[in-house]
Amino acid sequence: MQVNFTIVVQAVNFFVAYALMRRFLFRPTISMLESEEAYGVQLETQVLDQRAQLETLEKNMQSEWGGYQNKIAQKIPVLEPLEKRDKVKVLGIRITPIPSDSQGEMVDQVASAITDGIRDVVY
Repeated sequence: MQVNFTIVVQAVNFFVAYALMRRFLFRPTISMLESEEAYGVQLETQVLDQRAQLETLEKNMQSEWGGYQNKIAQKIPVLEPLEKRDKVKVLGIRITPIPSDSQGEMVDQVASAITDGIRDVVY
């Protein structure tokens, strides 16, 4: 079996080119990809840490808000309904509140008085 010298030179050339490409092209590319992947993992862990911090801050704010709501609820005075009061002071004038059963009648009387006044003006 005869081995052609050109084939041997091409094989040597191939292995030399492969070794050079592996040394100067593939290694830097692979190391760059690995560093980018490590940076991505680092960013993901930072995002997860910040989300955890955000959740704790939100919980703290919710509990603080609940405390403020409780304080406000404690300071709001309890007023009895107007119907149970004898007199109500409005703008310094004491008035007797209108019972709820006669409020509808009052509204009807005021509405009819307004419509009568409008009819008088128009006619």
